[in-house]
Amino acid sequence: MRLIFYFISVLIFFCSCTPLRKVKYLQTSNEEDTQILLEYEADFNPYNLKPGDLISIIITTLTPNEYNFFQRENMRLSDNFQNETEFRVDNEGWVKLPVIGKVYLQGKSIEEAQFKIFQELIKYMEDPLVKIKLINSQITVLGEVNRPGTYPISKSRINIFQAIGLAGDITAFGDRNQIKIVRQTNRSKEMTVASSLAQTTNVGYGITKKNMIEVNEINVLDESILTSKYFYLQPNDVLIVSPLKSKNVKNNAVNISLILSAITAISLILSR
Repeated sequence: MRLIFYFISVLIFFCSCTPLRKVKYLQTSNEEDTQILLEYEADFNPYNLKPGDLISIIITTLTPNEYNFFQRENMRLSDNFQNETEFRVDNEGWVKLPVIGKVYLQGKSIEEAQFKIFQELIKYMEDPLVKIKLINSQITVLGEVNRPGTYPISKSRINIFQAIGLAGDITAFGDRNQIKIVRQTNRSKEMTVASSLAQTTNVGYGITKKNMIEVNEINVLDESILTSKYFYLQPNDVLIVSPLKSKNVKNNAVNISLILSAITAISLILSR
């Protein structure tokens, strides 16, 4: 009985271990000892503004303040205890600015949005300079990491490894070759829905747009991730790290070990 117990314990130990190849990042078949192993050209796609984004717009100009309608409007907003530089992209992709009116920014990068507003301001101001910053910029990391949660990001770009680092790295039982990235895109799908008026009057149907969300899987064990379009994350991305199967084996192994220990103890007592 004791021999069987030892045999099962050793078997459980080896089954619950996680191989190094399942936790080592950026694995390569090139084992040559060189100063620079490999070089890659990273694929970075700038973030495009989406409905619901909160942006800060700071405008400087040579136009005197008494003739600067934007400055006057900011002062008025401040009297009403509102933040004078924060604007939200509405559900249709527009931002409403003082005097200028509505400017369509959905789908534009920060640089493109700055130039778009500049084109509108140049009609009223002398040498305007536009600076836009995304305020509600954050990423969420969930699953088999040491510190799951939502993290604000102040950088213009953050890569997958920096995000994993914010979450305290992946645990030994996290599946590094199947990390899910959930991302809202600027693509939308038109759907025909019956409005309450249409349902009661049989007049017709309404058209609504639904923003699309894509789910992709990446493998951080393979160095080809460095050239993937998902190497750099987008604001509001969600990373989900699933557990390895060996985690379940480990959990079951603990239970089995306890049961075997109890059986062994009972056997020893009965054998006296």
